[in-house]
Amino acid sequence: MTSRDIIRRQTINKKIGEKMNKIINSHRMNIIRVTLFIALFFANSIYSQSDPYIRVNRLWGGVSSDGGNKGITYGSSNLNLFADYGAFGARFQGGESYFGGFVAIGTDNWNGKPAMFSPIAKDQQAGNIVTPIVNYTRYANPNYTVISQGKTTTPSKNDLGSVTVDPSKCIGTSDQTVVVTNGYVTPNLQVQRKVLAWTQQYHDNYSIIDLTFTNKSSKTLTGVYIFLHDGEYQFQRADGTNPSVAAVDQYSNNNAPRKWFHYYGAKKTDSLRVYYNYSSDDPEVAGDRMGQPLTQQYGRLLDYTYSFMATIHASEKPYTPTASYTTPIDPNDKDDMDQPKVTTVANMQNNLNLPLLGKTYDPVGSDGASYYNYISGLTLQSEDLTGADIRPGHHRKDIDDLGKNAPGGENGIGAQANTFESMMMSYGPYTFAPGQQIRIVKVTGIAGISREKAIEVGKKWYNDSKFGTNTLDDPMPNSPKGSFPTNFAFPTGTTTNDIKKDKWISTGIDSVLLS
Repeated sequence: MTSRDIIRRQTINKKIGEKMNKIINSHRMNIIRVTLFIALFFANSIYSQSDPYIRVNRLWGGVSSDGGNKGITYGSSNLNLFADYGAFGARFQGGESYFGGFVAIGTDNWNGKPAMFSPIAKDQQAGNIVTPIVNYTRYANPNYTVISQGKTTTPSKNDLGSVTVDPSKCIGTSDQTVVVTNGYVTPNLQVQRKVLAWTQQYHDNYSIIDLTFTNKSSKTLTGVYIFLHDGEYQFQRADGTNPSVAAVDQYSNNNAPRKWFHYYGAKKTDSLRVYYNYSSDDPEVAGDRMGQPLTQQYGRLLDYTYSFMATIHASEKPYTPTASYTTPIDPNDKDDMDQPKVTTVANMQNNLNLPLLGKTYDPVGSDGASYYNYISGLTLQSEDLTGADIRPGHHRKDIDDLGKNAPGGENGIGAQANTFESMMMSYGPYTFAPGQQIRIVKVTGIAGISREKAIEVGKKWYNDSKFGTNTLDDPMPNSPKGSFPTNFAFPTGTTTNDIKKDKWISTGIDSVLLS
């Protein structure tokens, strides 16, 4: 790393620290991007259910009251209308934890053997709701009409599920707050889930998931791990639907992009805990297609974003809750930068043969034992980073730092390394006594260069490639790999023009770390 990189990283870290402090501790009012918030209500209802739906920002999804996930379908009447805003929708048809769904807890000694408990499982097929879900927004749906070609219509209002407009109930500066408490009946644990979302343009690309676990049993659990995972296989992008992507510009293998994965947080000098992924080249097709430039739309980049999960608080150890306090964090609760202790990526179902979490999942049988080995870091420990500068635990080597031109075929990862791979963070091991609590605060989001910059870069790349001009500048001329890691390998057959395009995509990593 050059001195320039070090200074840039220090500056970024300082800004991130300031921003995180403001998000958690400040009660100041954000400047609201009213235009975006109102625009999001110009869509028809996606679904008519009582569970809340996060839809005030650019990352849409749902919060299931039973602790699991429910499938969501998007289409031309809702998500696709907001391509210009870079909106994404999480469809939630698996066990991903984007908005606090399927939060799992493992222990190394449940009646003498390891187990992992899920909010939806064989022992509680309908889930267990301790405190009913509530959904608050800062602003009400606006009343509006649309006049087009002399006709006046009144579109249906945005469906946020059952919602109460009450700014006083929105936590901190959030514009939407969802709260629910669920139970795990077998070990008698509870988790309070808080999901916060913002409309303000500098905070509308992520949500915060605040989880507080309480041991309500009379038993002390040992070797406790809390397991969260995010996978992009259930993401749906608004952009690229109208006009649709021409066949010549689609990825091979059913238009599924290959993915690079990187965790910033494994080194003792790292000041953040962020796991992100981004699309690689399509090696089955000649040429550099990183960023998915649409040659039939003048080269604009389509697939240039990063999806990420991050930790902003993780209890050092279980704590006895303080009866009353005014600070955002319980005085008895201390953050531990060494958490999460396990960070890895895998195709859990196809390559590790782990079952999907759901009604048939057996938490105390072979299912639970296999999952416990995974979430405790044993299953993929052969892929661990090693060295005196690495934090304790099991942290997988970064897939984009292996020196390969394209990902795929690594241990636990499919041959195509497509969107069925999931990033995971696991916190522990804890010794969890009766009455104690553990708190994990996670961020899930999307980031990258702006859509406007992606269009500009793609068009210049396209014209320079076609006409032999040199209009696309190098964003980081003194850094051969841009913001990619040291051993990053550009796609096979890249030109100087391709590398400049790819380095522009790499600058989106700073946006991830600044989110």
